[in-house]
Amino acid sequence: MILEDLNYNSFGYYSTDLSKESHKKIITSCDKCGLLRIINKRDYRDNCFKCSKYIRWNRDKIQIELELLLGLYYGLDMSTYKIANLFNCSQSAILSRLYKYKIPIKSQSERQKGLLVGSKNPNWKGGTTDLKTKIRESKDYYKWRESIYERDNYTCLVCNNKNSKLNVHHLYNFIDHPTLRLELENGITICEDCHKEFHNIYGKKYNTPNQFEMFVNNKLKNGI
Repeated sequence: MILEDLNYNSFGYYSTDLSKESHKKIITSCDKCGLLRIINKRDYRDNCFKCSKYIRWNRDKIQIELELLLGLYYGLDMSTYKIANLFNCSQSAILSRLYKYKIPIKSQSERQKGLLVGSKNPNWKGGTTDLKTKIRESKDYYKWRESIYERDNYTCLVCNNKNSKLNVHHLYNFIDHPTLRLELENGITICEDCHKEFHNIYGKKYNTPNQFEMFVNNKLKNGI
């Protein structure tokens, strides 16, 4: 903060009398550590350089989940600069999360393709398809799927088939329940034929475990 009384006693003027770009000296105190400084008015900051650096470092320890970052960066086509402003952190902090999650960094040409990207594209559907694809191709999703196959002994839990192509079915559907997408309890091994039949009956939205239980019971009644 600016010490107005001390400033006036030392220099004969108040900082409020000066423009923001003034080169005249003012006396300030760091808001964090209390360090007294004499600086140009144009260079005024609330904190000294050391504390500002610490605050910036601490601020960059942000928590942002993979799917949210994917949705902002690719789904909404936001730049790392805009995402950083949204989370009040540095651009480098966002870039480090992209590297951490192994999310491909956009090339310069991709960043400059602003006319037909995201919501500006006439075929835009809210970014759902793009986000869904990127999550399903991620390393975490692959591990989740393989863990469920292994748990269920690579067997369709509807028809007990081991020789057909297998899928993992979300008991609570993928789109409407983002927090359950990678929960082991929300996935179940099912062959591709049974999977298609389930979604032909119940659709792909608002799915629940009760629907799956009804589906299995009806298959059993009809002799699968």
